[in-house]
Amino acid sequence: MMQVPSDYFTATKEFKEAVKSIQLGDFMGASRKLADILAGSQQKIQPISQQSTNLQINTLLNLATCYLRLGLFQDSKNIVDKLATPDHLLSVSIGHENFGQLAELFSKLEDGFCEKPKKKINFQINDVDVEILYLRRGIKLMEKHNYILAVKMLEIGLTNDNVSIKKENKHIIQLVRVNLAKCYISLKIPQKAKDIIFPLLIPDEYFSVSIKDNLFLEVSRLKRHLFNVKNPTAADFLQPVGMDYIFDGVKSNCLYGILCLSKNSSTSEIKHSYHELTKILHPDKGGNDKLMQEVSFHVIKFISVKADSTRKVSFAYQILSSPEKRGKYDKQLK
Repeated sequence: MMQVPSDYFTATKEFKEAVKSIQLGDFMGASRKLADILAGSQQKIQPISQQSTNLQINTLLNLATCYLRLGLFQDSKNIVDKLATPDHLLSVSIGHENFGQLAELFSKLEDGFCEKPKKKINFQINDVDVEILYLRRGIKLMEKHNYILAVKMLEIGLTNDNVSIKKENKHIIQLVRVNLAKCYISLKIPQKAKDIIFPLLIPDEYFSVSIKDNLFLEVSRLKRHLFNVKNPTAADFLQPVGMDYIFDGVKSNCLYGILCLSKNSSTSEIKHSYHELTKILHPDKGGNDKLMQEVSFHVIKFISVKADSTRKVSFAYQILSSPEKRGKYDKQLK
């Protein structure tokens, strides 16, 4: 039996030999060598340093690769899960030089080396035919609170040309960005979350979330959290992003759109949005005079008569604040 390496330099030599074995296709022999290196590391390879830590990570990644090739999927998965666990001594975090290798291993374990999915993928908004498996994986990982690998999967899906260039996949990009922002928040990287969510907030941008989108309320809540905005509905989008949402809403034929809400909004959210809009349309009821002047300019520009917006907002609130009337209206929407 091979002697267990007891120091860093011996372990490095054995690691290089194991890599050569992998290149030659001797996965069984390589796995034995790598396992011996790990056994030596448990006896505290000297000197203990960042170099020895990196050696252990590389050893684990290559051992996971060997197990994968030998059909020992659960053993390989156990190593990948260990390396992807945040705050673990040997965790591979975002930006680590081995992060791409870890993500690739996870990818292969997930689909058993299948290059493309054969069935439609449910992205929570629509069933869309796409040839990107990473998006589904990212959402699945988020459900398991494995945000580190989820970020990698979602980032790959976001940058893939097959998704980005297809106009019909706009909602997928929106969904990916929302989930990426949630991952960054969970990983305590707020600036990245802001950067990834901001394109959804800018009016008239290709991937912006409009008041008619199912993701509108969720994006509002993310913006409230990231930019310290007090409420998640109408007033949420007025400053500093712009005011086009509310005016598009006033022009909308949808009562939910008029109140800058999604159709899944609660009764309390409907009331809150109505009161915020009332303040904007009637500064004497607690609104901001300076903001009102800006609103008035846009109202005149877009719908000519300010009273028309007041009437529409009031009518929308009368219908949606009544459970009975709202129920009838929702049936009409279907």
